[in-house]
Amino acid sequence: MKHLALSVLKMGFASLCCKELVPVNTSCTSQDPMDEVKELCNNSSACKGYRVELDSCTDRVSSRSQTEEHCTQELFDFLHCSDKCVANKLFSNIK
Repeated sequence: MKHLALSVLKMGFASLCCKELVPVNTSCTSQDPMDEVKELCNNSSACKGYRVELDSCTDRVSSRSQTEEHCTQELFDFLHCSDKCVANKLFSNIK
């Protein structure tokens, strides 16, 4: 796979986008539906509490110069909520 990616870049193609090769300096016109669904889920009321806890923990840890505290559990809780929401909504948007 690595060799394929290098070959694609050498041929002057930036990426595989919209199920076809897209030349460098060209953008893909369609978006990945998962990006939109993930944004909605990350800001949903169901995940809001987890997001508040994660932001609070991040602010607390960032404000200290020496701490052993980390926000791993808060991050996992938020990602679990977001992923569960995305899984429920994503496949209804895929053709």
